[in-house]
Amino acid sequence: MQRGRPPGGAHIRAAANLVTHDRPVTIETVPFSLSTRAGHGQTRAGNAHYFRASLAGMGYVRTVLLLASTQGLRSGDERMISYSSRIAVCGVLIWLSGCSVVMNTEDVQCKSDADCVARGFSGATCVNEVCTGSAATGPWACVGSVAWPSSGGASFTYKVTVVDVITMQPPANLQVRVCPKLDVECSSPLNAPAALNADGQVEATLPAGFDGYLEMTSPAITPALLFVTKPVWEDTMVQSIVPVVSPQGFEGIAQALGTTLNLVDMGHTYALATDCQDAPAQGVRLEIDKKNAQTIGYYMINNAPVGTAPSTDASGSGGFLNLDPGFSKITGFVAASGARIGDTSFVVRKGAVSYPRVMPTP
Repeated sequence: MQRGRPPGGAHIRAAANLVTHDRPVTIETVPFSLSTRAGHGQTRAGNAHYFRASLAGMGYVRTVLLLASTQGLRSGDERMISYSSRIAVCGVLIWLSGCSVVMNTEDVQCKSDADCVARGFSGATCVNEVCTGSAATGPWACVGSVAWPSSGGASFTYKVTVVDVITMQPPANLQVRVCPKLDVECSSPLNAPAALNADGQVEATLPAGFDGYLEMTSPAITPALLFVTKPVWEDTMVQSIVPVVSPQGFEGIAQALGTTLNLVDMGHTYALATDCQDAPAQGVRLEIDKKNAQTIGYYMINNAPVGTAPSTDASGSGGFLNLDPGFSKITGFVAASGARIGDTSFVVRKGAVSYPRVMPTP
């Protein structure tokens, strides 16, 4: 958060005198400007007010940040100061008059300055369990305040690079279908164009709000199901490369992990973790909601599967082998801090590999 005078004018103060413990308390509102990170390298600017309080006989005591009003900002932009805004003027007086407040524990952002850095608030300090004093920056700056588009045109273009890990080229004779999210076998695909384009990318024209998956098949690969995660309300180019492999290739992953791959009765995942800039994310811990006795998790570390790794490397890749068919969910966490990034739901199909995208979610 960046403070300063509002453009074109001096501060305007509106003061109200209160009395507590037989001493007058002056509550002043001071306008200031601020900017917030909107994602994809963009910022939004706006204006707000904070309150400050002084107690007669003690001089200037304390500055307490409270939102009185905002202009030019979207809901959620005030995440770093939501702790104070929710308790309003009572928050100014709690240390003076014994006012009591019931807090929501979800508002606790930090216990130390290091927690703020881990959450992506570079340069911020931990004050009253809230990260303050700096604009939120870093790969996880949007966590906790994500807002996705929810309206738009009739259809949008969706592009993603898909490569065979053996040839490092798009799979030969690749067929693509657009499938509803809850259609496990894609028995009722959408009538939506989807194929390799001239640049070797899978390109699909998806209906507005689509949140299903692309089914990709080829004689050279294990059937692949790519889940969009974020409903499509804008033209999208996925930054992560989707690596597809043959059944023999997945057998190799299983052998490296010291397990046996079941491609007959079970399905598998290869998750793609991305940060607030939609870039592959390092340091992400993945958890899945449904496992069985044969399920094993892994992360791709330097292009090799490692079952003992604590989190993703710079590729942002990891997954789980041998999952029961049906619906499942993966949740991503910042490994350094434990902060929840977001979750993605998807279907597991026997004999196929699901590619859920794990990203910051609302």
